[in-house]
Amino acid sequence: MKQLLKTTVLITLLLVLVPVKSSANGVQPIIDELPSALKDKFEDACNHIICDWVLGVADTIEMYSKDKDDDRFLMLASMIRNYHAFVNNDSVQFFANNDVTLELADKHKYYDTYFAEALNRVTFLLNMGRNYSAMKYSRFLVDKAKEYKHPMGLFTGYHSIGNIYEKMGLYHQALLAFKEADRTLNGLGVEFNEYRNYCRQDIAQENYYLGNYEEAERGCLDLIAKDPLDIRSISVLASVYFKANQKDKFYECYNKIDTINPSQLGSYVAMYPNVKTNILAQRLAIDGKTDEALQLANTLPYLECQSLKVDIYMHANLWEEAFYCQKELNTHYDSLNYAGNENDMREINVEMDHLYKTTQQEKKITALRYHISIGFLLFLIILGTCSYFIHRNVIISKSNKALAANLDKMLEYKTLLMEKYTTKEEDHKKSDIVNDDKKQEITDDKYCFNEDVSRYLHELTTRHLFTNPDFDRNALLTELNIHRSSFFSDFERQTGLSISKFILKMRMEYAAQLIKNNPEYTLEAIASESGILSRTTFYRNFTNYFGITPSAYRSEHI
Repeated sequence: MKQLLKTTVLITLLLVLVPVKSSANGVQPIIDELPSALKDKFEDACNHIICDWVLGVADTIEMYSKDKDDDRFLMLASMIRNYHAFVNNDSVQFFANNDVTLELADKHKYYDTYFAEALNRVTFLLNMGRNYSAMKYSRFLVDKAKEYKHPMGLFTGYHSIGNIYEKMGLYHQALLAFKEADRTLNGLGVEFNEYRNYCRQDIAQENYYLGNYEEAERGCLDLIAKDPLDIRSISVLASVYFKANQKDKFYECYNKIDTINPSQLGSYVAMYPNVKTNILAQRLAIDGKTDEALQLANTLPYLECQSLKVDIYMHANLWEEAFYCQKELNTHYDSLNYAGNENDMREINVEMDHLYKTTQQEKKITALRYHISIGFLLFLIILGTCSYFIHRNVIISKSNKALAANLDKMLEYKTLLMEKYTTKEEDHKKSDIVNDDKKQEITDDKYCFNEDVSRYLHELTTRHLFTNPDFDRNALLTELNIHRSSFFSDFERQTGLSISKFILKMRMEYAAQLIKNNPEYTLEAIASESGILSRTTFYRNFTNYFGITPSAYRSEHI
């Protein structure tokens, strides 16, 4: 069992974490300063981190650090000990060396290494079953990445939050977190493609867990088109086809896995045996060899085995066996969540209960508003219908009396109208010419944009100046060398709003966008991000602008 745990942790380190070498690349300038022989030992230790002899390399680098009186080299030694403790599940050594690494990386501003090591910490907490502690630390990483304006830090934070939600079985929240992690990489260079592809593998897998098979299939096909050796995407795609009983497409995935040479897989080689076993068991199930498929599934680690057996039983229409297998799996998950983690689970249960009660209360308020709106709408429809029929009867009654008189007058008016017809036609032609000229002048004036206003709007929107609570509109005028004499009237004529109202409009729309895209943000944080420091002012302005409170707006868009 201990060896199985060690293997599972190693796979997690290779596939869930930012790889060891990526963390080392963040401090590559320090590595290059090492003597040639010591540099080779360090790189060799990174490639064989599970072996005990790497601790000797760490001791040698620490001695070199003391000789040079440079604690940057001590950070390299702590990194090696940190990785070794991780794969050997030594919590005492891991946290001690991880603390040293994080402190020195922050001190010397090696932020790539800082966030990579912080992600190691989150994953270790998850392996210990401390979900709530991992979640709190991940949110701390997101805040710190925003403070440093570090895209990889944001990716690290959101990605770890997604892993936590996935382990807790909250796949919808995990999907949202992985999508947010993917957005943080937008606009970055090709050197981030490895992280981008791995994040999209997570998105495809969460879609599979949620039953969104079409989206999972589409995501996996895109990834496989870029990398035909992406065995993780091939595995998820095969599971989609297995669930849908699409045999031909499943066999295509099986053949791809069967023809891949493991030596070509790099860091993914550690998961190849499990992927091969999993897809072979699925093929046996499709071929009707249920007993052989179950025997093969029993060779996998416990969680993978139970999950695969549930699918095999369901494929063979053995619903009772699938039920008890799933029940046993759920019991195992519960034991993992609660074992040795009572305090954390108590805290997270309190938070989830509070969230549930808040959600239920907001649902009741929303339902009450809905019923009131429907009742008011029905009242207006009935009132309008009654008014229509009453008014129609009055009009018909008056029309009957006036009809006879109007028929007599029509003959008298006929001659007079014919005489005036020619004169009116000429007047209309002249009037049309004048009106066309006026319309052209109005149109020309409407599209005559003021260059100063356009420059002002460009700076205001592209630089997100409106998110600054202390934004001074006059300071921007001075910066752009714009005279104030007629600017404010030009601004209002071009935009239809005063500058103050225009800035308020941008803040409210920006706040609405934050509420939609960041369900984990508090409303106070959204108000601050939007440039409004007062919670009361934010609630009042948001409600006046959208006709709905921020809390209700969030409920409608999550």
